[in-house]
Amino acid sequence: MKLKGEVLFVVLVVVLVLAIAGTTALGYVVYKQDKNAKNATSSTLKTDSTATASTQETYQNLEYGFYFKYDSTWKKYEPLNKTNAKGDKAVFAVGFKDPVRDIRIKQFDCINEEMVDWANKTPSKTECDPILLKLSKEQKQDIFQDRNSSRLRNVEVSIFKDESGKTAAEWLTDKYKIPETELQDFQVGKEVAVNDVKGNFANIGCCDDYNVLYALRNTGYIYLITTNDQSEDISGQDNKLLQQIARDFKFINNNNTGGENVR
Repeated sequence: MKLKGEVLFVVLVVVLVLAIAGTTALGYVVYKQDKNAKNATSSTLKTDSTATASTQETYQNLEYGFYFKYDSTWKKYEPLNKTNAKGDKAVFAVGFKDPVRDIRIKQFDCINEEMVDWANKTPSKTECDPILLKLSKEQKQDIFQDRNSSRLRNVEVSIFKDESGKTAAEWLTDKYKIPETELQDFQVGKEVAVNDVKGNFANIGCCDDYNVLYALRNTGYIYLITTNDQSEDISGQDNKLLQQIARDFKFINNNNTGGENVR
């Protein structure tokens, strides 16, 4: 009986040791899994942050002293014969546009031409057939009814030489408030400041066909930051896309500081 008791005691000790070891091992596994999960989350966040940063590129112009950031997927283009309403030609202009919207514009042009039975011949039926075959009747209606389908999603910077000393608001009124035209009721919008450089917001155009812009006075020039896209307009008083560009738009040198910066 004594031997059996000793054997039973040994067995109980072994079982207890194994139980403790198992609990410790389980705790270690849970700890490792939790640690690995935290590391994975940290790595993902870091990757996402890097990816976001890499989607921005910087355009810089040393001659006219400014730079800004834009989406790296956007394509650069040169606006041709950029003028204001009085016919004054810009001394410099550059633009960047969203290639995805370009596809939408092409679809819109083809749908519009199909509706008039190819009367304008541009774009041609041959050119449009492959595009239209991919669209359902409902998709065509949605594209045609969306007023932004025919407008670039873009940003342009155009620069006009002006040494009159007029403020941006005065310059806008002089160049865009034209009697007996669709611009006769033109009104300058709210005052803005882009990284401490004062200016004004404005709608240029009429009815459903207009551009929105920030006009800024810096040294002997007026700088217009413009977009054709109206999908991000804010109650006719601002535009989210312009706000986004303005946050990173900086003059290398400026002498017209003041006002509340665009946020």
